[in-house]
Amino acid sequence: MKKISFILALIIFTMSLAGCQPANLPSADTTVSDTTASESLVKIVADGESDYMVLRADRASDTEVGAAVALRKAIDEKYGIRMRIGNEIDAKPERAIIVGNVNYGGAAEIAASLGYYDYIITFSGEHLVICGGSPEATQTAVGVFIDKYLSKDSATLAVPKDLNDSYRAETLANDVTIGGESLKNFSIFVSSDAVYAEKRAAQSIRSAILETFGINVPVNDKGAAPGDCAIIIGDVKNAPSAGRDAALAACGEGQGLVYFEGTRVYITGKDTDAACRAARKFINDCLAADNVKDGVLTVPTDTLTVSTPAETYTVMSFNLLVAKESEPERFAAALTQINAADPDILGVQECSVLWYEFLCKNLGDRYGVVGELNHTSTQMWRNAIFYKKDKFELIETKTQWLSATPSVSSRLPDETQYRILTYAVLKDVKTGATFAHCNTHMTIIEEVRESQFKVLVKLLEKLDYPIVMTGDFNTREGTGYYQKITDFGLCSAHVLTSANDPAHTVSSSTIDFCFVDPAHMGVVSHEVIEETASGVEPSDHNAVVVKFRFYD
Repeated sequence: MKKISFILALIIFTMSLAGCQPANLPSADTTVSDTTASESLVKIVADGESDYMVLRADRASDTEVGAAVALRKAIDEKYGIRMRIGNEIDAKPERAIIVGNVNYGGAAEIAASLGYYDYIITFSGEHLVICGGSPEATQTAVGVFIDKYLSKDSATLAVPKDLNDSYRAETLANDVTIGGESLKNFSIFVSSDAVYAEKRAAQSIRSAILETFGINVPVNDKGAAPGDCAIIIGDVKNAPSAGRDAALAACGEGQGLVYFEGTRVYITGKDTDAACRAARKFINDCLAADNVKDGVLTVPTDTLTVSTPAETYTVMSFNLLVAKESEPERFAAALTQINAADPDILGVQECSVLWYEFLCKNLGDRYGVVGELNHTSTQMWRNAIFYKKDKFELIETKTQWLSATPSVSSRLPDETQYRILTYAVLKDVKTGATFAHCNTHMTIIEEVRESQFKVLVKLLEKLDYPIVMTGDFNTREGTGYYQKITDFGLCSAHVLTSANDPAHTVSSSTIDFCFVDPAHMGVVSHEVIEETASGVEPSDHNAVVVKFRFYD
């Protein structure tokens, strides 16, 4: 549940890249409307011969090419004829089975009338047109044609001249207009150097429009200059607007803005989180059913101001360095940094018995603490979680081992340490917001890493709450291990905000992260503390401090 919203927001975008069939397209055996009662038949194949060829677009997608090849193969297998196949540039046949949005034989005009999920199988003059409003819809239409018309016990492929086999997806409206222009003429723009949260907001708007209206609005994040019909997310440098700038300047701290200027829509904010909330406002209010009249949704073009919640949460991740405990000045330096950050929640790694006793003594008046020892041997440390007692109620906590038997003290083969995940389910006593804060320290041993990260994800999957996770992950951003966490649905806080401190958490790398659930949380700031405390470095790791807000 914790990652469903995030996955749903991206699934249509993923399918458009991978060439998969969207879930709301009918399968090839779905009954669709057709008019086949006419006695006037057109013979596509007869007596082992055909004067038709398969014709596809010159720049057909892999999905469309695959559909055209599948059709030719099916005809060959059924009728023993290897039909010619070509594209619109190389061939201008008198008769063709046109597959997809081809600029020939009237197919392009037919395709223009289709929504993203729609398809049609019909004649245009002498040409049989099989096309959809998207490559995936065309692929499905070819499957329907093969199943319904090639499966009959006959040596002749003949179809009615007035054939109209079609599928029209149900949509909230037949069209959407902004400033009098159809959304079909729009593109979504985001800066090429935008943070991930802004690019994700652009894809969320695209997905919402696609799912609700069947209109495929492309996203441009390559630095192209927006035209007149554009939805612009964040600071796109070649899309200036004095009106937008003035409206944003009038906003208060943490506010976002949906600003209309003719057929341009500017979605921005005082910070990245505020801009992303404005994108949600655009989806929920501007694309709402209440704005539909006579089959057309007209987007209201009044400026929308979006405020963020007053309640923010500061979380800190700190590897304390269990070694060199003979240096007492490090304890005071660490405490100085913790007090300066004043985190609502603190996740510490390598928290030895001495560190634990020190922190409990100096933080215990303000913070509750959870976390079991990893083992009762010489490796005696915790991934402890400290939380402000006046802000949170502790609902549940558990320490689990990153091994084949997580419920008991254990380790994976070849692992030298007892690695653990500690979590605390916390409820804000004022707002009721409830989430799980997880804290861990992953292995440095390459042979163990794959298995250990798999165990970690399985443990996270059992938590039915939004998740914040801190830790020393001993892996860098972009690695396959890091990807396992992002595939689960969490994002490192630093990619979700432009207020990001890119400093390293260890000498020349970043291996300490604070991950959040982007479906439930927006990040305000991300900071890496590089400064010493009175000239003393408290650890060989720099602490990470993140401020975030919950979505409604």
